[in-house]
Amino acid sequence: MVEFRYNVPNNFNQRDVYGKFLKLFKIKDVKSHHLAIEAAAGGRMFNVVVKNERVSKELIQNRAVQYNVTYIPLNVIDARCIPNEIV
Repeated sequence: MVEFRYNVPNNFNQRDVYGKFLKLFKIKDVKSHHLAIEAAAGGRMFNVVVKNERVSKELIQNRAVQYNVTYIPLNVIDARCIPNEIV
């Protein structure tokens, strides 16, 4: 189940839900890289990316999804870079 389907709450901006992580980018040659992708992302590929924690809270409170979903609010992501010495 790759598409993210949910019941839209009243007065809800659907553009604040970006969809499942794996649908947000494209890989040219998936067949030769699928093991590496699966090892790196694993089950997180099916997490749902949303604009902020308010959106995820609203979806949870309104029981918009009938199964367990992990939401990734973009405003709380902490990007960390690997130092050049390690690379």
